[in-house]
Amino acid sequence: IREDVESRGLGDVYKRQVLIEGATPTQSISPNKFYKFESVTTLTITFSPETPNVLNEYMFQFTSGETATVLNMPDSVRWIGDHTIEPNKTYQVSIVNNLAVIGGAS
Repeated sequence: IREDVESRGLGDVYKRQVLIEGATPTQSISPNKFYKFESVTTLTITFSPETPNVLNEYMFQFTSGETATVLNMPDSVRWIGDHTIEPNKTYQVSIVNNLAVIGGAS
């Protein structure tokens, strides 16, 4: 795990990126940090506690290899639209108030 912080005078709330290695990670993610996973076959996500008095967004990116990634999320998460994961795409996920959106690109 490597965490990079960059500040541009607006505070560090949305300036954190956490790089995670491994093909089958289980990761508790913190709000207002961007987690970047490499190519994963299975990805299990849980949530760290929210930060009080701010909008809490949980964000991450992963790459699905030759076989579609199996994404395991807390049962409390509800998806906006289709959340089918296909092979050979990179996806980004954003969750606010337990509502998740996902988008993928080749």
